[in-house]
Amino acid sequence: MHYFVVAMPAPVTSSELLELLRKSGVVTPSALRTFLDRHTPLTPDPKTVAKQLIQLTLITTFQAKLLLAGRYKGFRLGSYKLLDQIGQGGMGAVYLAEHETRRGRVAIKVLPPGGNKITIERFLREARSAAALDHPNIVRLVDSGLEGNIHFLVMEYVAGRTLDQVVEDDGPLSAESTVAYMVQAAAGLQHAYLKGLIHRDIKPGNLILTADGVVKILDMGLARSGDESDMLTDMLDAGSVVGAADYISPEQASNAADIDIRTDLYSLGATFFAVVAGRPLFEGSVANKLLQHQLEEPPSLCDVDQSFPPKLAAIVSKLLKKSPADRYQTPAKLIEALDPWVKGIAPFTVMTAAVRSPSKIDGSISNSDVEFDEVPARNMRRWYLIIAILFLMLVVAAGVMITLFQRNGSAIPQSTDDPHTESSVKTAME
Repeated sequence: MHYFVVAMPAPVTSSELLELLRKSGVVTPSALRTFLDRHTPLTPDPKTVAKQLIQLTLITTFQAKLLLAGRYKGFRLGSYKLLDQIGQGGMGAVYLAEHETRRGRVAIKVLPPGGNKITIERFLREARSAAALDHPNIVRLVDSGLEGNIHFLVMEYVAGRTLDQVVEDDGPLSAESTVAYMVQAAAGLQHAYLKGLIHRDIKPGNLILTADGVVKILDMGLARSGDESDMLTDMLDAGSVVGAADYISPEQASNAADIDIRTDLYSLGATFFAVVAGRPLFEGSVANKLLQHQLEEPPSLCDVDQSFPPKLAAIVSKLLKKSPADRYQTPAKLIEALDPWVKGIAPFTVMTAAVRSPSKIDGSISNSDVEFDEVPARNMRRWYLIIAILFLMLVVAAGVMITLFQRNGSAIPQSTDDPHTESSVKTAME
């Protein structure tokens, strides 16, 4: 559903369609004049004209559908032109958009108008949470804004499929692929953890896979701060259980107030199980699933597939322990545990050194944690260049010293008989 468009009667002639197109601002006046010069006289059928406009990439199929329905407003948000609707969730619709001057494509999440205070606060919290994060395994926030009464977030556009779509299209994933994806998700979670954030809605639908095998975490809408002084989350979530029933941790299912990063690790374990098994941990109604997460022992992946590596299944089982104290205590610890399974897998992006310097579960962060959380490749290249320059300088200096030695028989300049030399040195010393 397109939330913020204004409709007129559906066009019955091509002239009426073009009038809607002019009002929409989707096509520049010059581009529209060029189209008319090449296609005069126009066919009277608006659908035929719409197809011609689509073929010339002047409008998208999404835009044509709205125009043919009599809609002309809401095709823009700030400096962004909406191209297509690519998602729909409880917190609003997601659109593919393009910046009007930079032409770069982005994903825009739009909060439907008329939202209550709690919905708006959740949306703004997502903006704040996403703005604090910058990691290759987390979808980046590009911009945010308010257009009239429409709140929107501009996110990095990631062309790919979520893991639930991958399983639906291709079937359950192999153990090797799943390890590669889960390590990347854990790397993103470690970054969020170091920034003091808990996602609270890790599931296959919130992990998107790019064509080159990179996994990125989506949707910070339920993220909360681990700071006990931050009371916003408690007010927003009072009396409600948040999270997806198939992947929710026992403590989240019981609406515990003191959850931490280990709740995301449970959800990551449930996600691991689901994408390999092709089904969630538990079956039944939402209420039954919430109870089973709290009371039932989860099945082992070895029970689902007898050929599944037992030691890897044990790692997943540890993620799914009822007590947070029995799980891996940070995403970094999970990455360490999965390290033997990562070797030999095709290269993929994991920009974290948390494996080498994991943070403590009490939230304290050492200097090494901050310093090595992520090391961009450009910084490494800069250091390589500096080292190369220093090495070259040493080589040149060594050559000069050798030349002096050969001329004077010593690397140290000899004194002369010039009577001014000594006085000059004394003057300089004084």
